[in-house]
Amino acid sequence: MVARALSVAPLIAVLAAAAAAQGPVYRERWGYLHLEQRRAELLHALRGADEDTLRRAADVLAGPDDGVPFVPVARALAAQRGVTADATFQLRSLLSAYVLPEIADPDGSNEACRRINVTLFAPFAMPLPGALVFDFELIAADGSRVWSAQLDLAPTLEDLRMARLVAPIPTAELPDGTYFVRVVTRVDGAAPGPHDPTLQWRCHVLRGYQSRSEAAFAALPGALERCSVADRPLLAGIAHEVRRAYSGDAFDGDSDAVGDLQRLERALQNVADERPVLAGITGFVPVWLDAGEPRGFAAVVRLPADFAPGQRRGRPLVVFAAATPAYDTSPRRPTAPGSRGPRWGARELGDFGAALGCDAAWLESPGELRDYPARLRAALAALRDLFGSGDAEVLLVCDGEAAAVAALHIGSLQAQLQGLVLVGSGALSGKAIDGLGALPVRLQPVPGRPGSEGLERSLAYAAGRDVDVARLGTRPVPWPLALPLLQSDLEAFAARVLAR
Repeated sequence: MVARALSVAPLIAVLAAAAAAQGPVYRERWGYLHLEQRRAELLHALRGADEDTLRRAADVLAGPDDGVPFVPVARALAAQRGVTADATFQLRSLLSAYVLPEIADPDGSNEACRRINVTLFAPFAMPLPGALVFDFELIAADGSRVWSAQLDLAPTLEDLRMARLVAPIPTAELPDGTYFVRVVTRVDGAAPGPHDPTLQWRCHVLRGYQSRSEAAFAALPGALERCSVADRPLLAGIAHEVRRAYSGDAFDGDSDAVGDLQRLERALQNVADERPVLAGITGFVPVWLDAGEPRGFAAVVRLPADFAPGQRRGRPLVVFAAATPAYDTSPRRPTAPGSRGPRWGARELGDFGAALGCDAAWLESPGELRDYPARLRAALAALRDLFGSGDAEVLLVCDGEAAAVAALHIGSLQAQLQGLVLVGSGALSGKAIDGLGALPVRLQPVPGRPGSEGLERSLAYAAGRDVDVARLGTRPVPWPLALPLLQSDLEAFAARVLAR
């Protein structure tokens, strides 16, 4: 079914309540999600690109953004698509939305959660290149359009900055399932062309979601008391993702809120049946690796189909630690999120080592956690226990600030490592290099990252010494996309290290 175009009044009827509940930090968290998503689009375009293309993209992303971090990404995307990043292209790259709730429950007691509310906003100020009209669509999983409406209010920049434009999408007649909200921006009447940025997010309709979530939350305290000490943070981490979606906080990567609820229900049933929390759960699973304060150390573990908790597997393990969220290569950081969540890394490198027979895990970045070095050491030990690799060492791959932490604390980490990769930061002192022994280490300078200068000095110091320290790859990868664009180099190094 296609709904008739709604008038302006219903579309903005919920403005007052919505704007009051969404402060600047909340909007910044969602805005950064959109920036990461634009970078993910660029990553997709750059996979397999030649060295010259990578260098041009690296130069653009390391260049000035004039206070709008979306501009370099827009310029790089336009270059890949063979078009010009004019003011309209940049605006379409910048325009963002939060889609709440992630799961609409037509039978829920909370009226606001019975519909899908799409709130448009601009994370940064940018001159509007013309009068704006927005077409809203809801697309079913099979590609059919099930609802549409148009907003022709001609909003001001302040309206967009303050997230005042809200489109409520009715769901009472929609079947349960996954949907996609799509927003088409017309500028002075002109629709976007085939190469212009689009705005689309996944959402869900699930009857009973509210009651099922609340039942899980009610069962959680008792389950945490009954499960083993080792399982407690795993269960808490699974529950955290459900609480996040239920509370309307921004996700990482894309919404998997239905899967998150199903995992929590399975984990709670496992505890009730006196089984390990992860029994029967496979795929990419968000967990915590400790129960520290103010919250656990977030990770995503890739559990194969034959995974059995407590079983000794003896498979090699590769662990990725992320860089801190950043707008550019300067010290400028978003207030929120304070850490880059591990679901981004799992999304970018989910198929890593498919031919190597290895397990893989992704860790959140430094930022929100106190005493990251100690918790990193504890996380590596917890992952070895979880995957059943016993005392086998880990290949640790670190990006940005995580690389700087690993380099500073190499002495206390070294005994746990089978290999180490430091990308974009993490210069090793001469003393640290001389003390590496046979540990293979690869360093990757990244254009634009200030920490890369220290990596070059470390490489120069290591040259000619009896240590296994070398450059990982030669390609000039753009700084926010370095790890996934280095996948082939990382896999080649992993194949050598893990075979030892």
